[in-house]
Amino acid sequence: MRKVERVIAGITWTLSCALILFAVENVWFEPFVRSHVHRRIPSLVPYQGSTAWMIVFGVIGISCAALLACVIFLIKTNGLNSVWTFGAVTVVGAAIVLSVVWFRATGMEPPKPHSVTLRWNASTSLDVQGYNIYRRALPDGAEKRLNAYLVREQTFTDQNVESGVRYRYTVRAFNGSESADCVPVEVAIR
Repeated sequence: MRKVERVIAGITWTLSCALILFAVENVWFEPFVRSHVHRRIPSLVPYQGSTAWMIVFGVIGISCAALLACVIFLIKTNGLNSVWTFGAVTVVGAAIVLSVVWFRATGMEPPKPHSVTLRWNASTSLDVQGYNIYRRALPDGAEKRLNAYLVREQTFTDQNVESGVRYRYTVRAFNGSESADCVPVEVAIR
């Protein structure tokens, strides 16, 4: 194998492995970690339709086209007799298949919105003016009041929840001052 062919084979292997690692991390590893770690972790998966997603999609498309060109060059110059060429064909095939899997997993469907609806019995305290709803990400997130104004009904929907996070909700009646906590409810978002 000549020097030019070795350089092209090296580029092919490196780019293929990078695509494979990126797809495996985005499609399988990150969702697994998010489902087993109960605190917020940064995501490397770009949101579908975002500028970052479009850039990644373009880079993957260009990379796949370049990989195909490299493999065609290697096959024309060496046939499939070389271990490097045969391995490159195999790795490029895997990279292209996983790139399609990445596209289907991140770009075909919009992300499903999650929400949590809480319902509770009316407080038995006198002169209840409304309720305050608090949420805390588990295990050690800070408690945050979710409502800007007192909630007058015995229901509340939290539209701002993330997949893979456990939350603890607490409702407190308000009649000039807040009551003690009601029984907290823990929710795991899948």
